[in-house]
Amino acid sequence: MSLNFAGGHFATAGWTPAGGTLVTLNIKDHTLDISVMLHDVTCAQTGGVRARVSGPLEAAGSVHADLDLDIEPWMPAVNLFPGLRGIVGFGYTGGLTARVIQIPTSVEKVNYQASMEKELMWGWDAKMNALAGLVVYPAL
Repeated sequence: MSLNFAGGHFATAGWTPAGGTLVTLNIKDHTLDISVMLHDVTCAQTGGVRARVSGPLEAAGSVHADLDLDIEPWMPAVNLFPGLRGIVGFGYTGGLTARVIQIPTSVEKVNYQASMEKELMWGWDAKMNALAGLVVYPAL
């Protein structure tokens, strides 16, 4: 039984805009959902029992970050605007090895948040886009 758990403070998100270089962001949290579409192929051959086959791979995620005035989302280095393509790295960088899943994406939405008793925050939602690159999983 493994008890090698990782703290959330090692979670990172990197963004590489199309044609740009990797920017590591000061994130609060991120989510990544990887799924497939399931197609119903129930027929007489399956005895009328539900049968499914997998469709294309899909991925979507959200990132929430502190608004760092030294590296703002609209700066050329970050270049995070709705509709732009790039690679998002969702993962963990603590310990001896980094484990990052790289997802080619298109930015769907960018949002900004401010409140009286919290820091300024921003975030974005992205969905997988095969035209932006390849999905890369961490090495085993």
